[in-house]
Amino acid sequence: MDGSSTKGGSGAGLIIESPTGTWYEHALKFMFKASNNEDEYEALVAGIELCYTAGADYVQAFSDSQLVVSQLNGAYEAKDDEMAVYVQRVQEATKLLKHFTITHIPGSENRQTDGQSKLASSSDDRKPKNIQWETLTERSIDPHEVLWLDRSPMWMEPIRASLTNGILPSNPKEADKVKKRSNWFILYEGILYKRYFVRPLLRCVTPEEGRRVLEELEESICSTDVGGRALSIIAIQTNYYWPSLWEDAMTLVWTCDKCQKFAPIQRVPSTTMNPMPRLWDSASTSSWQWITSPSGSRVRV
Repeated sequence: MDGSSTKGGSGAGLIIESPTGTWYEHALKFMFKASNNEDEYEALVAGIELCYTAGADYVQAFSDSQLVVSQLNGAYEAKDDEMAVYVQRVQEATKLLKHFTITHIPGSENRQTDGQSKLASSSDDRKPKNIQWETLTERSIDPHEVLWLDRSPMWMEPIRASLTNGILPSNPKEADKVKKRSNWFILYEGILYKRYFVRPLLRCVTPEEGRRVLEELEESICSTDVGGRALSIIAIQTNYYWPSLWEDAMTLVWTCDKCQKFAPIQRVPSTTMNPMPRLWDSASTSSWQWITSPSGSRVRV
């Protein structure tokens, strides 16, 4: 096997030979960017799978890549994440076989597969004659889509449990905190709402849902680069609530490139201004004197 990576593309070449001397050529055209070492691994995985499909139980591989051979034999450590995944992928493929070995050979003994790999990497998908041709659209190590269920505890669960069944945390301090906090919430038709002073009920959402609400308000509805404080107020006016509303709004504005470039400059002081009354000088007050005016009234000067 041998791999080739050029500006025009990536590919690999295989020569599979049986113990009786029958052999055939197999070329791989990669529709993704890959390095030479990644091409070597892709060719090796494809070769093992082809041999297993043909009924082989004992496979001996030859490659001119010192790195690939040493990593698989354990002489080198796969420090790169992708190389480590490739090593694991090859180990999983070799579990189908009874015996597998890989040997390093000089490049002079691997010229035929080297020519196939260069042919595959520079080809425009036209299949050459007398060579088994295959096009790979994705890597053999690319993970499939996995949908995860988020079962992490939400901030609404203790309050919902308290309002529904009167269940409180085992910790007395946490139980007292949840009990006092539950007075500000109401459960209606299975949906948790927060009471507000002068506004209708606010629907409680998770932080993930709240961030999507902020993104929609900031991009589509508002379409004006508002500040974090104004964005949080707009979210409350839209009747949504979650505990980290203000922090999430400020973070969204701080990380928004458009808001930082085109938003109006805030000239309001960062801290609240406190008026400081003027204090009379004690020295000047001690020098005041009372005099009597011609009309008889006394004046302090």
